[in-house]
Amino acid sequence: MKKEKDQKQSKGFFSGLFDWNIKEKELKNQIKNYDTLKFFDSARKIATACMIFSGVVTLLFGDAP
Repeated sequence: MKKEKDQKQSKGFFSGLFDWNIKEKELKNQIKNYDTLKFFDSARKIATACMIFSGVVTLLFGDAP
């Protein structure tokens, strides 16, 4: 049990970025604190930043006519 807890605590931002599962407690936290979460605590803000970054990279390096 302790080993599993240590693994959860050692998860950083980038390793958690590829973990597509969300626990019910975290989902409720995201909903309850929708407008007040800090940038790296909000899944919505991180997803928006990733989409903007992807768009900028596409514009800069894409093969436009």
